[in-house]
Amino acid sequence: MQIQRVLVFRIGILLLVHYTSCIMSQLSPNFYDNSCPNLLSIVSSTYQSLAARDNVVSPSTLRLGMHDCFIQGCDGSILLSSTTVNSAERDYVDNDIPQQAFDTIENIKRAVESSCPGVVSCADIVALASLEAVRFLGGPSLQVPLGRRDSQTSSVANANGNIPSSNLDGDQLISLFASKGLDASDLVALSGAHTIGFAKCRQFDFRLNGQDPFYDQQFAAQLRGQCSLRGGTNVVAFDPPSPFLFDNSYYRDLQNNRGLLLTDQVLFVHPQTKDLVNQFAASQTQFFQAFATSFVKMFSIGVLTGNNGEIRNMCDRINAS
Repeated sequence: MQIQRVLVFRIGILLLVHYTSCIMSQLSPNFYDNSCPNLLSIVSSTYQSLAARDNVVSPSTLRLGMHDCFIQGCDGSILLSSTTVNSAERDYVDNDIPQQAFDTIENIKRAVESSCPGVVSCADIVALASLEAVRFLGGPSLQVPLGRRDSQTSSVANANGNIPSSNLDGDQLISLFASKGLDASDLVALSGAHTIGFAKCRQFDFRLNGQDPFYDQQFAAQLRGQCSLRGGTNVVAFDPPSPFLFDNSYYRDLQNNRGLLLTDQVLFVHPQTKDLVNQFAASQTQFFQAFATSFVKMFSIGVLTGNNGEIRNMCDRINAS
């Protein structure tokens, strides 16, 4: 029975990889060249203006993009607001996405609509804003193929179990990423996004009782002091020396047992991921190259193309029928 389950799982992963490859063939970096030729410059200039005014914009926008892809596929479903009859995925408690990220996407959408009405999907704007976030904070210049369409559904129930909770071990993380068509190298590379941004104390306070063998004890003492100020709602930087610089110092933090979340530190423990942590800690160039590859793979998860979905007029609601 165990062998059968393993075989079924592996066949499912192979089918998912094949499906993702087919989807990627329907997307193109040149998708809007004729219908919205100034798209990239509109997105970039609008994003740069917003991010320059608020340092929360870039980490939160990248988080929004990654969560959108993991929950229901890269379809903009995370942008839909809840209604009186439906709780949407954006309200899932563990998303912890600041409002600035949603406002950023809406502002970019309005700028794009003024030039190319009814042409560019919110899902593509999320992808483009996410790569702008990485670049704005000093990360690699990225390119993603375009042509996604927007989902007409969103449910908070879909979020549970589809984004990594902060207490997963290495095997559970690898399994979750595999279910999205991503492998262990993608897991380590994409986790490098934790070189920027913050986490709430409630996501890791269970590690602060002095029993966690993976915590540097001096670091744990610092965290206890920070988290005692406002309890579980206080926020702490993933990479305290440079929370707004996209670099490879996150991996050196893991080598020093200073990974903020358990899901960070286990990457330096698991045999399938430890060597990659060491490689990325030693070479920022190698990290950037791996992140760029995994970023494109991630933004191909579960996308809608062709006649599926719609092009929303406003990102927080479906179009009127």
